[in-house]
Amino acid sequence: MDTLDQYTLNVLEVFAITGGDSKFMTKYGARFGNIYEELGSSFESSGDVKIAARVYESAFHYYKIVGSETDIKRVAGKLLDIYGEITENLVENRDLSAAADAFYVLAKYVRAIFGHDSHYLEIMETAAKNYEKASKLSYSEGNLDGTATNLVKAQYAYMLCENTGRAKLVGINAVRMLYQIASSYRAAGDDKMTQEKLIELAEALIGINKFNEAIKNYKEALNISSNIEQKIRIRLALLKTYIANQRLYDLLDIIEIAEFYVSRKRLAQAYELLVKILEKNSQLEELNKKILEAEGYY
Repeated sequence: MDTLDQYTLNVLEVFAITGGDSKFMTKYGARFGNIYEELGSSFESSGDVKIAARVYESAFHYYKIVGSETDIKRVAGKLLDIYGEITENLVENRDLSAAADAFYVLAKYVRAIFGHDSHYLEIMETAAKNYEKASKLSYSEGNLDGTATNLVKAQYAYMLCENTGRAKLVGINAVRMLYQIASSYRAAGDDKMTQEKLIELAEALIGINKFNEAIKNYKEALNISSNIEQKIRIRLALLKTYIANQRLYDLLDIIEIAEFYVSRKRLAQAYELLVKILEKNSQLEELNKKILEAEGYY
């Protein structure tokens, strides 16, 4: 599946880069969507639900490129059924963090069918609540890293389901905890974990609109070491916060495409997409400039 993903994405990127006739993008996007949908049906029939979900997700992405609403909704319906089963099993097994991740993905396919309505908001809030429950479970087990990670995820899920009050409260708690955790790792000389918690801290700070503090901690993380995944995460956090603050939910399509690329290890494509979107937005120009300054581009 990894090899097929690489091949199909490479083909479409060639057409995108060369600026060729859009009919080729449509032709191959539809064909790849068909191939993945047929594969998904085969895996689903054989009972391999997780692989079926992954394959259907690729079909969904290609149909989105083509803009075929009928195909998009059909595959989204299949993914709703599969993720409904996955989330039910995860909740029963008390794997709350994984269940929250599944609900977060499930919300995307609900939105594809019903739009940004009460169905989407309900599923995204379910994701948020499961992240929060997972954070409490981690805390009871003495796992502060897991607690903080799940709090930040809960914060953003609450933001996307328009529960701004809960998002702010969870975000403030995450920030307080992450300052302490990052300091502990720094004192112990653990650069890798210090860096990770500084990135999470920057994400949490962006979510409560503390942008200057976020950039300061982001820069500290980059001073330890830098990679493209961190750059993607900080831009996703900024764009999600902007979407939630301005209620510009059509931009969630960009988030979904970028997260799809990340899931398929196409980090450069995710990064380039987010950079272009932020550069085009005059309201985010100043914040985007601060991110670039932290990365050493100015």
